[in-house]
Amino acid sequence: MADSSDSEQFSDGESDGDFEVISGSSESEDEMNDVPMNAILGFEYAQDFITSQQRIRRFSRLHSWFKVGAVTLDEMKGFISVILNMGLIHNTTIPNRNDDNYSPTSKFQCFVDLFNRQSKQHYIPKQNLSIDESLIASKGRSSIIQYIPSKAAKFGVKLWVLAEAVSGYICQISVYKGKQYDPTPQGMLQGAYVVNKLLDAAGLFNKAYHLFTDSFFSSINLAKELLAKGTLFTGTLRANRQMPNTIKNPVLQEKESIYIRQGRILLCAYKERNGRKPVRIISSFSKAAQENDKPAMICSYNKFMGGVDLADMMTESYNDGRKTLKVWKKVVFNLMHRMVINAYIIYKENTSDNPKLSRLSFTQRLIEDLAKDHMVLRNENQDDNRQNKNKHGIRKLPGHREKDCDVCSDRNGYGGRRRSRTVCRVCGKGVHRDCKDNHLCVES
Repeated sequence: MADSSDSEQFSDGESDGDFEVISGSSESEDEMNDVPMNAILGFEYAQDFITSQQRIRRFSRLHSWFKVGAVTLDEMKGFISVILNMGLIHNTTIPNRNDDNYSPTSKFQCFVDLFNRQSKQHYIPKQNLSIDESLIASKGRSSIIQYIPSKAAKFGVKLWVLAEAVSGYICQISVYKGKQYDPTPQGMLQGAYVVNKLLDAAGLFNKAYHLFTDSFFSSINLAKELLAKGTLFTGTLRANRQMPNTIKNPVLQEKESIYIRQGRILLCAYKERNGRKPVRIISSFSKAAQENDKPAMICSYNKFMGGVDLADMMTESYNDGRKTLKVWKKVVFNLMHRMVINAYIIYKENTSDNPKLSRLSFTQRLIEDLAKDHMVLRNENQDDNRQNKNKHGIRKLPGHREKDCDVCSDRNGYGGRRRSRTVCRVCGKGVHRDCKDNHLCVES
């Protein structure tokens, strides 16, 4: 883990876009000439993709596009205008760089605060917690960009993350702003400062939680301090930290371990095999016992230390990040993904569904629910068009040919696949006679 003092830093410099949203369901030729070219091209791409007769894979999510119908120009313009003009606060409210109240996270700090409030309000974490750093990849120009060579992305925004060890639920996040804007109190290690700040902000002191950290955060003083605040602690120790010489310079054979205890604080040094450096670990919870030829505290550490890594892995699984020089956008979209993951963990803990939805299905259902109001209004406006486009009715296929019904057939859903011997006269898609009134016809 790279220390923050060794991180490279860059300067701010971001530009804003401007876009005008034109209302109305139809436009004249003169109005179309005023529409930015990116909106026209985006509209044409979406329209061609939806109405094309290309073969789509059986389980593709794009099947839902066909049932929704063609994207309108208003919808495409609205989407692009949101992307270009999106923001969380007015730039005029951000203090000047030379102001004492200036913060490099001003553009998105309100969203980080919202994330932390919602995470704290809707879930009570289980006993075992872990704290680690996370990196949101970005090479944008900002003073909060850090260089961490041990990470795959190398450059990005560093987060201090408190997560539940087993599920990966994120309880608290803090953005590291750099030494200038986020200094460590004098006489205190940065790791200990971060641990106290995250646990205090999450309101988890004096509740018998058990925290796991790596060697960047761990120290004997931190273990004693957390124990005084009703919090258990387990973590690995760096060789340059203060500790008894018996643990600091142990003489051990293969599979051998040595323990030292002071009150409830237990220190251990363990050598897995010859040729490897010994592992030093501290705990205010574990006993001096062996488990599978290893100290029990090391087995416990291996089991519960990966909460933040699990959260990062789930974030990257369906990551739709796009290249942008605006650092605050990268942070906000990343936190949105983490919000969805937290929501899915809450769903799994509380649902009675059998089987439970997969994470992908849950995310799709969430998007549909968020878009419900718009889709209801959209469908109401298209009722007349649906009736007009279905005026030609349906026709029967020759012989024994069949097609999947465009309305009631769903190969991935509970209803399963339903075949029809009749098709729409306009678009040629399979439609049952009883389903023709609900069929949204898209002409080729």
